[in-house]
Amino acid sequence: MTQLELNQILKPRFHHAAKFKDSPRLQALDKFLISKGKAGATTFEIMEACNCGGVSRDVDELRKNGIDVVCRYVGLNANGRKVFCYWHPAFAPQEK
Repeated sequence: MTQLELNQILKPRFHHAAKFKDSPRLQALDKFLISKGKAGATTFEIMEACNCGGVSRDVDELRKNGIDVVCRYVGLNANGRKVFCYWHPAFAPQEK
């Protein structure tokens, strides 16, 4: 493999974020996070409520639209899988 081919493979990929005002998907996620308040919402809760398969991608798009969603690891579930919780910036827990 040449260096040029390797550079093409390793080239950072840029993705375009949806515009918040034009995206019902992002607006629904924002509204859901606001409704959860200080309790926050787990990845699974967001997937169920907003019918979204890529929670981290959607949260990233919110961040690119200026809504600094907070994400924290909160532990393991009964199946031993990692659980992450998301908060709207208005309700985010304070750093310890």
